[in-house]
Amino acid sequence: MDGTTPDDVHARLARIVTPARHSVEDPEPAAFAPAVLCGRAQHAFAVDKLVLLGVTAVLNCSPAGAHDCRSMYTARGIAYRALDGCEDIPGYDLLGMHLLDAQSFVEEHTRSGGRVLVRKRRTRYFRNPS
Repeated sequence: MDGTTPDDVHARLARIVTPARHSVEDPEPAAFAPAVLCGRAQHAFAVDKLVLLGVTAVLNCSPAGAHDCRSMYTARGIAYRALDGCEDIPGYDLLGMHLLDAQSFVEEHTRSGGRVLVRKRRTRYFRNPS
């Protein structure tokens, strides 16, 4: 025997058969247009960074019950809106329920030269914001 333990064998097999996992920590929110960014909670909570990026409004598309940072934003002059009753589950009609409200908010703030962060929740049921 070469001194290999069952744990060593398991670790080697895991490296071979386990797919590589890419980092989900994005340092910056994604830009979908010059004035529209999309990010997760880590981006939404980094208010100083939002100010540096020129964000003037945050649209929270996270499900109901997600942390509300309204006071952090208003203290820095950033407008905030949460989509009421938003859910991120298969079969939920996200666009049918919230598109007009989201579009109105984004247009209101980008038309005046602002920048909007659209906050989504990180789940396996990712919704493309385009």
